[in-house]
Amino acid sequence: MILSYIYLHKLNAQKLRINPAQFPRILLLSLLIMMSMLSCGKHAFSQSTTKLIRGEVLNTVSGLGIKEVVVSTLDFKQMAKTNGYGGYSIRIPKTVDSLLFQHPLFATKVVRIKKKHHRVLDTEMTRLIPDAADLPNAKTSVSFLPLKFITGALSLRVAYFIKTEHALGAYVTWYYNGRQYFGNERFTALKATPYYRYYYERNKSFGAYIQLGAIIGYFDFTNLEYNYSNKLNTSVPAFFWTGGFGFATGIEDIVKMSGVALDINIGFQYLPPRYPVSVTNEHGTVLEHNNTWWFLGGPGSLVEIKISIGGLF
Repeated sequence: MILSYIYLHKLNAQKLRINPAQFPRILLLSLLIMMSMLSCGKHAFSQSTTKLIRGEVLNTVSGLGIKEVVVSTLDFKQMAKTNGYGGYSIRIPKTVDSLLFQHPLFATKVVRIKKKHHRVLDTEMTRLIPDAADLPNAKTSVSFLPLKFITGALSLRVAYFIKTEHALGAYVTWYYNGRQYFGNERFTALKATPYYRYYYERNKSFGAYIQLGAIIGYFDFTNLEYNYSNKLNTSVPAFFWTGGFGFATGIEDIVKMSGVALDINIGFQYLPPRYPVSVTNEHGTVLEHNNTWWFLGGPGSLVEIKISIGGLF
């Protein structure tokens, strides 16, 4: 076949007046093209008969990835190992419907591949002998609330875990340039919310909790705006103490291997303003204050969303 291929090339060369000394190069190039086409065909065939499965293998107790887990088909013809974060990928025949997960320190596990997995298969493994190192060992959490800068405030959160599922902490917010969002009212304030948290789920990578807290605050307004029928206006300074309570539910997600924690919760608080609802001017006209902003997005907002970023120590 190759001889006839060379003969044809010579005939074509004669027609095209190609130098015979170029035949070896032309032959080599032709063979490379043929091999490349065969390789592409083989790869395409392999793609049509196999599937790529990706996923993570996590420690049931700690929630962290397990490295060096051997992932294989039941006949051990295809094998892979998890990386330092517990991630893996393995190409297997489309007919395979189960994967085997093995590690010398964890119970062996067989997991079926179902259609709903969409070629992403995460699983958890349990230690053969429980290890206290898998339990959350951080005792202190410190974080700040970046969105509070929008309201002219600096807010920090500190917490201490008295047990794995129980924590005591506090939010402390200093309004250095507090303002009403639809008026000209400005204030400074200090607001503190000591709280208790119960974690109904917690490991080294995730936590879910409910929270109960008491609230106390001191507010100093340089001017409170009072209005009568949009015709008369007056500004009155005011300062006061106030207190209330709140509850929330949220999650705490720890970024892999970094100790950085993202805490998000949503809750209800009741913190009434203690400034006068109305004032009377020298002519006996009663002017009223619109405190809608206080309960809808202000320091006494009935619904409050807190996002904090910090670390566990």
